[in-house]
Amino acid sequence: MIQMTETSTGPAFSTEARGVTYYLRTDRLGRYELSSQRISLRASRTGGTVRHFASLDQVEAEVKAFAGLSALIGNPA
Repeated sequence: MIQMTETSTGPAFSTEARGVTYYLRTDRLGRYELSSQRISLRASRTGGTVRHFASLDQVEAEVKAFAGLSALIGNPA
């Protein structure tokens, strides 16, 4: 299930899938910033990654956990 929260740069979304926690938000440059971390490594605070995407379509193509997100929020081109 995808959860939505509000941040200073706009809405942020989080979900867990296949042992990974994903957190998606827009950064101050208008890009989508995706943080991910394996749940098994959370206690050690290692194993996290951050990737940037120019569009929500790119996020959906790369991360299956966020497939269909643009349909839920109305893709803000």
